[in-house]
Amino acid sequence: MNPWEKLKPPQPMREVEDTAFKRASREANKIPYKGKVETARKREKTRVSVLARTVLTHINRAIKILDAYFEADPFYRDLINLYFDEKEIKRIHKRFLGIAKAIEEIRDEYINKILSEEDPDEMKKWRRVGQGKISTFLHRAAEDMDYVIRLYKYARRLPSIDPDKPTFIVAGPPNTGKSTLVNTLSTAKTKTASYPFTTKDIHVGHIEVGPVRGQIIDTPGLLDREMSDRNEIELKAIAALRNLVGDILYIYDISRDAYYPIERQHNILREIMKAFPDKKIIPIANKMDMPHEENLRRASEIHGDSLIKISLATGQGVDRLKKLVEERILRHYRDILSR
Repeated sequence: MNPWEKLKPPQPMREVEDTAFKRASREANKIPYKGKVETARKREKTRVSVLARTVLTHINRAIKILDAYFEADPFYRDLINLYFDEKEIKRIHKRFLGIAKAIEEIRDEYINKILSEEDPDEMKKWRRVGQGKISTFLHRAAEDMDYVIRLYKYARRLPSIDPDKPTFIVAGPPNTGKSTLVNTLSTAKTKTASYPFTTKDIHVGHIEVGPVRGQIIDTPGLLDREMSDRNEIELKAIAALRNLVGDILYIYDISRDAYYPIERQHNILREIMKAFPDKKIIPIANKMDMPHEENLRRASEIHGDSLIKISLATGQGVDRLKKLVEERILRHYRDILSR
């Protein structure tokens, strides 16, 4: 599951400061009058305490977001690293831990100073000094907090994928029917959703076989060109997919109107096999309702009996593909149980 889905985001530091000071003032003003000295002592203590508590709430939210990165499966860390540098994440994490500790120390120090005073003016002076020191930390860490907020917004929208569950990555040239295949194989009771992934989207569906749930991922545009033509972001995205346990469903378009000729389609498959040498490739020939005989013949020559011939438009051959996918899911499940 996505480690960031249930985490609460922090506010930008300028909003944290504004919220914290208003809350501290409001809580202090609620304290009833019980003599000049005693009332001043309680109110000044409350101003420091509430200010620190409110600030720490947001600092600790930021720390939890970064903690989730370090605890996440490599699949998620690779996705985060598409846009966020790990060295920067480590630096900010360390800094926020230090800030949280410093704010706690400032809180304790200046509350003790307030409690030890008998003069209300001296109490106010110590309260202002403590507040000022806390504000200094907020100003200095504003950019780092903005960085964490951007990371959170990106991370929270990543697909909710269990790296240990059986997974099928749908690949192939444009217009071969990848998204349609995901929708066809996914159960009706689960939704297919879009998530940010490099400059494109991926779609994630689920396949339920008895007690087991498999995942099927559509990667539009991601695997549609040769690896040598890819930019750094695309290569990192492919590395992230490599962390998933599962098979690749590679779809050929065997129609006359195919986006690429069959040899180019097979070249793309070869590039994918280089990128994912440990994954099983399940070759699929789609558009059997309007095949180009030469394309069908060549795809059959390449893959022999392992080529699954289907038409997503008419449903031809889909049952055979579903059966194979379900068998692969159950095999993965049995392998897990036997470990």
